[in-house]
Amino acid sequence: MTKKTLEKLYAEHVGKVSDKWSLYFNEYDRILDEYRNKPVRLLEIGIQNGGSLEIWSKYFPNAEKLVGCDINPDCARLSYEDPRIAVVVGDVNSDASQAAVLGHGLYFDVIIDDGSHRSSDIVKTFARYFPHLADGGVFVVEDLHCSYWQEFEGGLFDPFSSITFFKRLADVVSHEHWGIEKARADILSGFSAKYGSEIDEDALQHVHSVEFINSMCVIRKAKSERNRLGARIIVGSVGTVVPGHVLRSSLEEIPDQTDNEWTTRSMPPDEELLFRIKELAERDGQIAGLNQVVAERDGQIAGLYREIESYTSSKSWRFTKPLRLIGHQVRRIKSGVKTTFMSTRLNEQGSRRLFKEKFGRAWIQNGQSFYRRWLKGTRLGHPINHETIERGDSTSTEIHNCAPTQTRSEEEESFVNTISDIPGLDISAPLNLVLSDTLAMRPHIDVLIPSLRVEDMSGGPNTALLL
Repeated sequence: MTKKTLEKLYAEHVGKVSDKWSLYFNEYDRILDEYRNKPVRLLEIGIQNGGSLEIWSKYFPNAEKLVGCDINPDCARLSYEDPRIAVVVGDVNSDASQAAVLGHGLYFDVIIDDGSHRSSDIVKTFARYFPHLADGGVFVVEDLHCSYWQEFEGGLFDPFSSITFFKRLADVVSHEHWGIEKARADILSGFSAKYGSEIDEDALQHVHSVEFINSMCVIRKAKSERNRLGARIIVGSVGTVVPGHVLRSSLEEIPDQTDNEWTTRSMPPDEELLFRIKELAERDGQIAGLNQVVAERDGQIAGLYREIESYTSSKSWRFTKPLRLIGHQVRRIKSGVKTTFMSTRLNEQGSRRLFKEKFGRAWIQNGQSFYRRWLKGTRLGHPINHETIERGDSTSTEIHNCAPTQTRSEEEESFVNTISDIPGLDISAPLNLVLSDTLAMRPHIDVLIPSLRVEDMSGGPNTALLL
């Protein structure tokens, strides 16, 4: 009896609706021919109106069981006169639906995935049901053209599309030639992590072949020993072109690939690229956030600058400028004296003497410099000049010249010795202003002269201009 082709059966069908792409007819005849007269157990995922199950029942006249599964609840209304046909309504990738499907048979000879065509569902379905495909069976995935469309979780270069999954599965077939210690499941770990569908290593050993046809992928299953390359069979005894061929090992020698960067990568390049892109996007987000913080800080700083400018441009700020300059010079003098003090050792009598001289010299130099720069010829300096001249403490010539004294008088020397012998030397700023080295070395002058505060010196008029 002549077997009708699948195309012929579709042409004659008048029952429930079914559809197939024309290319599929000849391919199914080629792929399934060896099963046609066998007591096959078939599982079809995605049956819609159920017409395909009626056609399969005619295509496999000796079929043992024909199970269809569909997520559409309306499929519960489908009924068949053929007792070999059963329908499971539900998500084929749920535990409940899987239990219902396997309730009709633990293993199937033919599994056809014509479900949602979404990449995640296709990968999950293969992970769940390939272990339940019998050795010698065939797993067919239809309509893989959807894997190139983002509407079905795909794209031409999508590293996690269903077509990419099966391309990666093709490498599993040649696992023995990888040249490194790496499990088959490792190259599929990215899919397992993304879709939560880990594929058993033992099941992957049974992948015999992966065949691609336009919009179809055919995966054949066989016992693991049948999937190895096996021994190299050499016949004949004359090796004219390649001598010594007969002497070569009958088993293939696998070269070590542990130094091959394209073999030892932790993940496939396309997956790594996607990972790096996401990583860069996260960093860009962090940078944008930091830039926002910087912009806010810049705004705060600009506001503070405006506030400072409002202060510095005010009349009160201009009027108090001389007083601020006085305070600045006092701090400078104090800093210079502190530096001199820290750099001088007081362990011996000679060191103490050196300290006294440096201390006095630094004090005189800073005071004279300040008077020359800020007080001489100013409104504040004039009353100081007048007061010192009226009291007879200095002459106008001395004040005018303000030249550093090359040598100290006995009185000045006595003063240096006097203040040096007083314990607890201290600068009480702001008290006085140095007019010149000549004036500063006269302890009875206490008019606005910044000097050392000692116990026998009166604050006198000094306290009149505290800042």
